[in-house]
Amino acid sequence: MVDKGYGEAAYMVEPGNGNFTVRAYTIAELMRLTGKDYIDILKIDIEGSEKEIFEYGFEEWLPDTKLIIVEPHDRYKPGSSKALFNTISKYDFSLEVSGEKLILYNNSLVSVYDNNNR
Repeated sequence: MVDKGYGEAAYMVEPGNGNFTVRAYTIAELMRLTGKDYIDILKIDIEGSEKEIFEYGFEEWLPDTKLIIVEPHDRYKPGSSKALFNTISKYDFSLEVSGEKLILYNNSLVSVYDNNNR
């Protein structure tokens, strides 16, 4: 865990030679551990580590995710948004923007209605 001075809500994860280890899990591992075949809502706000999430192993969980709420952090880790959009473009997702957050709907798994039909 690294504090680069962005505030207490912006600690980041980096490989290193610290005195303590923290076990990390991929999204696919969490799905297997919980016995889930799909994800209803995945909220990602991880201070730049979204770059790695959307660069590696996404094939195992992304097609089975209905809704993603993500806050990319290019200011902490350049390339985070690029990784997100490169990966999402391989699938049929719709995008809405709400403040700093991007809301991505998997059109293969959910129907998104306009405000008049909700």
